[in-house]
Amino acid sequence: MTVNKISLEANSLDKNMILKSMEKVPPLWGLDAYIAVNPFMGYTDDSFINSLTYLESVLKEELIPNENLLSGKPIKASNVKNSKIHKLEALLGGFLASYSDQGISFWPNPWKDLDLWNAFLQWSNKDPLMNSLLDDSGKEALKSLSTQAIESIIAMAKKHGQLNEKKLEKLLFLMPGWASYFRKSTWLEDFEENSDLPSYLAILCFLDIYINEVTSIENDSRKLTDIKQRFENLQFHENEYRSKLLAKLKEKKENPNSKISRKVRFLFCIDVRSEPMRRYLEAQSDLIETDGFAGFFGMPISWKYWTNENLSHSPAIIKPPLAFKDSHNMTVTKKMSTVKNWIQKIKRTFPVGFHYVESAGFLSSLGLSAKSLGIVKNNQFSRKVLDRDIEKSIDTIGKEAAVDVAEGILNHLSWKDHFPDYIIITGHGSHTYNNPHEAGLSCGACSGQTGELSSRFFCILMNREDVREGLSLKGIHIPKETKFIPAIHETVTDKIQVLKENDLDEDFKKDLNTWIDNAQREYQLEKQAKLGLDPKTAIRRSKDWAEVFPEAGLAGCASIIVAKNIRTRDCNLEGRSFLNSYDWKNDKDCKTLELLLTAPVVVASWINLQYFASTVTPSLFGAGNKLIHSIVGNFGVFEGNSWDLKAGLPLQSVHDGIKFIHQPIRLQAIVEAPIEYIEKVLAGNQGISQLVDGEWIHLIAWDPDFGFQIRLNKKWSKI
Repeated sequence: MTVNKISLEANSLDKNMILKSMEKVPPLWGLDAYIAVNPFMGYTDDSFINSLTYLESVLKEELIPNENLLSGKPIKASNVKNSKIHKLEALLGGFLASYSDQGISFWPNPWKDLDLWNAFLQWSNKDPLMNSLLDDSGKEALKSLSTQAIESIIAMAKKHGQLNEKKLEKLLFLMPGWASYFRKSTWLEDFEENSDLPSYLAILCFLDIYINEVTSIENDSRKLTDIKQRFENLQFHENEYRSKLLAKLKEKKENPNSKISRKVRFLFCIDVRSEPMRRYLEAQSDLIETDGFAGFFGMPISWKYWTNENLSHSPAIIKPPLAFKDSHNMTVTKKMSTVKNWIQKIKRTFPVGFHYVESAGFLSSLGLSAKSLGIVKNNQFSRKVLDRDIEKSIDTIGKEAAVDVAEGILNHLSWKDHFPDYIIITGHGSHTYNNPHEAGLSCGACSGQTGELSSRFFCILMNREDVREGLSLKGIHIPKETKFIPAIHETVTDKIQVLKENDLDEDFKKDLNTWIDNAQREYQLEKQAKLGLDPKTAIRRSKDWAEVFPEAGLAGCASIIVAKNIRTRDCNLEGRSFLNSYDWKNDKDCKTLELLLTAPVVVASWINLQYFASTVTPSLFGAGNKLIHSIVGNFGVFEGNSWDLKAGLPLQSVHDGIKFIHQPIRLQAIVEAPIEYIEKVLAGNQGISQLVDGEWIHLIAWDPDFGFQIRLNKKWSKI
């Protein structure tokens, strides 16, 4: 193993260095759209081992897993962080939470209309704790510093000389949740002088210079175990997993029934939880086939609800070009929602909340009793959008654009002919109660929403006569009898709910429900053997408002396979593989392959590395223990009495109380395509080539002529 030395020497600080430091911070999406993000995304311009070696030296934390984590031995989850950080939280956390509040607080922050840096300057003059900690030079600095954040950072660096690029990185890692939250506001955009993250960094720099004891961290007394040995252990376990996976794929023989006419085709999200369901469905009948595609199903939409929420239903790495809104009148619902919001504000406001509890709190006992006894509905997705609103939305964009959207997704799926009678577009979602991170268990491709709207939008689009006529002119002929049917896979109970059952033939409906019920039962038995999740408790778990482990989410994710569906049919991939259907023979210009390598593969790597970091270093990159979570500002959580905004995954997403349920290894990306196709995409896309060449993921070509080839050191080697 060769580790390049990275200079840690102090350097002069200029605007470019400040911007470079901030660009390394990953975004943190709010609780309503909790999306997996690679916490190391700002360091992928260097190799995995170089970057993590450097970060271990900066953070004094082990970021490469030890053997106990890799082998799945029983291990107590440690969530303890340096005590010095609590001083920074106590001083700054309340101000940041108040300023960032999104309408929950009855009394808004008085400086909410200012940018964060200027709000801090105003608050600092008023806060008694801040004033008690500042000496005369600090108080004078509050008056003399520029109102421009980046300009102030440069001025402080010139005057005091203790700020450099490494120091800025270290400051941003002190409370990484807050840094990531402020990064979100400028995600996919250039930083402005006083946008949130530059303002936050200016605050940290001010505190580091004038109240150093709240930002300085004493040297960790722990001696980090040898990084070379840990890295070699990691490579061993990755090779072990890859060897077993490729052996299964090599043993896969052509099914003699692979060319028979199918009655029904399910299209699932590529999510790892879809793989067992697809496997068990296909085992029910040769009349069934399945495909995988990102769970927004190529529908680049965002939806503005009557609440004025404008939520994306598309992957985080794109801005959805099609934005629609509800048009139906919901007067009663709106009034009830307004009343509920006011009640929530009253309950959270001191001292009014005490009077509310004394006078009307008994009414809450009805809801408490219902939740405690499980007398609540489940499998009900909260946002109701009418079909006519979707139809109006498609009318709005016009026939030509609608046909182009339909053609694009069908081309990417290689669905040009051989359409079965029914195509069931199966989105997914996770329904739980009292779970701030519920969106993290729903569809990441839909920005943390369920796949219901994307599925319905897809089906209504494809069932329209004018769209099919337009597709026919482009050479794609969908038979009149083919029906696109929306469905939802609920991942706690693993029940597939067909949303338009009345559009099914009665005889077929009976068979379909039998197949779905059998697949559900077998999938739940697999979960029981693997995770100890008793099938009999699935419905209770989805309704239990005290349940901290409703499901395992994407724990265990370790590979993505981009190949024809027949390549993985009948293969038990243990619920660890993202499955994206792809036929390279229908992709001569490599456009689909480029899309898949730069979107689903990148997103799969984000998920994999988020689970990796939340397992290896939960104290820094995890969201803490669900049992003591407090929601802050409707966008994140605190843990216990901490004021540190938590990023990453809750402890219960990676640990079952005895051992970690996620093995922290890097993603294996297996792509069925000629090597020259893959090389063409890598040459034109820096982002994915950095992940591959830096070994953040392992790329394996499933070449039709040369078999499995792995890319290492920019060269291909036969496995």
